[in-house]
This record gives sequence, structure tokens and C-alpha cells, in this order.
Amino acid sequence: MLLNRVDFTLETHGPTTLLVDRSCVSEAFDDVFSPERGQKMRDGRGLAYQVRGSYGTAVWRHYRRGGLTGSLWQDRYVFRGLDRSRPARELHLMADLFARGLPVPQPLAARLVRSGMFYRADLLTRWLEGAKPLSALIREVEQDHFKAIGAMLARFHDAGLYHADLNAHNILQTNAGMALIDFDRCELRVRSESWTRDNLARLLRSLTKLGFGTKANFQSELWPALLESYATHWKTP
Repeated sequence: MLLNRVDFTLETHGPTTLLVDRSCVSEAFDDVFSPERGQKMRDGRGLAYQVRGSYGTAVWRHYRRGGLTGSLWQDRYVFRGLDRSRPARELHLMADLFARGLPVPQPLAARLVRSGMFYRADLLTRWLEGAKPLSALIREVEQDHFKAIGAMLARFHDAGLYHADLNAHNILQTNAGMALIDFDRCELRVRSESWTRDNLARLLRSLTKLGFGTKANFQSELWPALLESYATHWKTP
């Protein structure tokens, strides 16, 4: 059962469409996504700004493709309707997860700018205080970190969340504990051992690729701690 469902306001000016939580965001239409108020955080597919506004501090992420497709299409997507667009789907999914009390950033707004049959898009989410990606903590992580991650992932899987890109960059250590980000192409599914197991395997590949596997106690202590915590917090249907 959702705790606090958000009704996003639909606003359209010319080729630009906004979905915005007006209970949090009071900026004028053209100022909701304003680079002048932000500081660039990273480049590449994950181009993002840390911005400040009526909502406090937030992260503005611009949608970009990766891989070979990204080199050809960059940040353009075929428009097949607002409800089927990537930012609208991610915004509503995050609102659902946030309303359930799961550790995700609060979604604030999404923007689509259409050009012919294509669109470019952006997403605005509240900043998580003290956020550091797991990928940046390789020298600091201990068993307690992995236990916390296991417990967190069990909560998401219990809710039916399939995370399309579960990796060490999208798991954050924050002042409030572990959190999960980047829900582009994610979806809610009927829970099954098959896809939840595949999700965990994807995370293990990411950790290994980033060098966590070189830690002497990774295979003997850290990863087993995550799996044990995950199993403990997994709720039997």
C-alpha cells in the first residue's frame, strides 16, 4: 500500500513538457531545469548537475545513451507517447518506491523536449545527504556495509523491483544509510527467484570488475555477508 502518492502536474509550453511535483517545486516553468543554478557532477552518459532551488538541493540528470547506440543517437529517443517515455516511467516508478518508504531519492520533476519524432529528457531528484557511491568506497568497505546492502536489496526485491543496472555506482552510502539510484528502464515484476538471482549476479560482476574482488576478504567475508543478510531480510511470500 502506498503511503503518500504524488500527483505530478503536467505543464506544456511549445515543444517542452514538464511533469513536476508542485508541492515541492515552486520555480517558474523555464527555471525548473536551469544550468545556471547548478554545478556539473560528472560527464559521459551520466551527465548530471547538483542544483539548488525551492526544494533544497537536488540532482538534475540528463538522459544519455550508452554503448554503440549512444555513439549514434547520443541523447535522442523516439517519442511514443508521454506515458511510455523514459523520464515519465522513471519518475512515477521512483514516486511509487519513495511512497513505500524505500531508500530512493525523492522524485521532483521530469522534462521532455520534443523535436519531430524524437525527444531529449531530464530528471530532477532530491539530493541524498552524504551520498557516496559504493564504487568509491573500495578501500573503506567492511562487513557491515555489505550486510546493509544485502538488507536493502532484499527490501527492493520484496517490493518486486527489477533494477536494470544494479552496479556499484548506483548503490550509495548516505547519512541515512544505504540507498539505490538510477531507475531508468527498471520495472516492478512478480517476484521470482530467477530474476532476483540474476540481479545479484549482475552486482557481483560489477564489484569484481571494479576491483572489489582483489580484496583478500571479499570472497570469504564481504560477499557472503551480503548474501546472508539478504536471505535474512527476504520475506517469504
